[in-house]
Amino acid sequence: MTEPALSARINLARDGFRLRVDLTARRGEVLALLGPNGSGKSTVLGCLAGLLRPADARITLGGRLLTGDRKLVPPHARGVGLLAQQPLLFPHLSVLHNVAFGPRCQGRSRSEANRLAAGWLSEVDAEQFADRRPSQLSGGQAQRVALARTLASEPELLLLDEPFAALDVDAAPALRTLVGTVLRDAARTTVLVTHDPLDALVLADRVVVMQDGAVVEDGPTREVLAKPRTGFTARIAGLNLVRGTARAEGVRTSDGTVLAGIASTELAGGAPAAAVFPPAAVAVRLMNTGDTDIADTMDATASPRNTLPAVVDSLEPYGPVIRLRAKAGADGPACVEGIIADLTPQAVAELELRPGRPVQLVIKATQVAVHPR
Repeated sequence: MTEPALSARINLARDGFRLRVDLTARRGEVLALLGPNGSGKSTVLGCLAGLLRPADARITLGGRLLTGDRKLVPPHARGVGLLAQQPLLFPHLSVLHNVAFGPRCQGRSRSEANRLAAGWLSEVDAEQFADRRPSQLSGGQAQRVALARTLASEPELLLLDEPFAALDVDAAPALRTLVGTVLRDAARTTVLVTHDPLDALVLADRVVVMQDGAVVEDGPTREVLAKPRTGFTARIAGLNLVRGTARAEGVRTSDGTVLAGIASTELAGGAPAAAVFPPAAVAVRLMNTGDTDIADTMDATASPRNTLPAVVDSLEPYGPVIRLRAKAGADGPACVEGIIADLTPQAVAELELRPGRPVQLVIKATQVAVHPR
């Protein structure tokens, strides 16, 4: 088996927070770290970059020991490049000299460093800004230059810490596309921290989901987002997730509710399982109104076994639809907490839906996938 290009075992305690992770990545692989705020994603990057010294860690890159055995290679000597949310360009240097800074620090001559800088500016479509100062650039332009500066040092490992988070809605897609092109054209290993599942889908080969300083999911990007095992992953993927134990007909939750569905693989009865389904699989009825329903998704595939009482928690615009979020009623099953359904504005108006109104959720059994967890 090929040895991973990056191997990191990190155990760090800091300000009451405990980080325990074990990560690997192949040469040329793009690994995305997803997780809620405070889960430890940026702390992992700090350790990989050599900015933090864990109490117990072993980090290797291309067979070189960077951290461990009482050794800590300083950031500038690790062969690691870091691109943060903010460009952090030197305000007193031109764009060209900003990008040439890394190669110059590595001992390249001025002419060679400038040649490399010009090449990378061309690579990120920013060569026309070479003579400008950072104050003369837009946010998207500055981040392109920052990307070129990071890559000009030819790092073995590229760390991207939410590089699109500070950009406006017009600049972010263009830079995301550019980063994807740059990453595909190189054999370097990349670790990307993001909150946006689109970043992971477009850029990452593999996703690691973190929670409370630990890895809770790890696998190919599309598989993790299509078959989430945690509530956080389900939310960012726009899916509903109900935890429980496997039964022949689906999943039994801790409150005794049985949600009918279709198993994605053979599961032993009583094994931990999760029912995953899209918002479009959820139809909504008013309580005690017989067959009157308000959702286009209501049809013969909606199993009567999957009819659950709930209360409207919130209603928010979501593109062309209204996204309803449910919560548990006083005497209803707890498993409906947070379930989302997408409804037409007309349906919401006709049924006079509002927060606090009791409803029934009817979930299509044929669209409920049951996965191990």
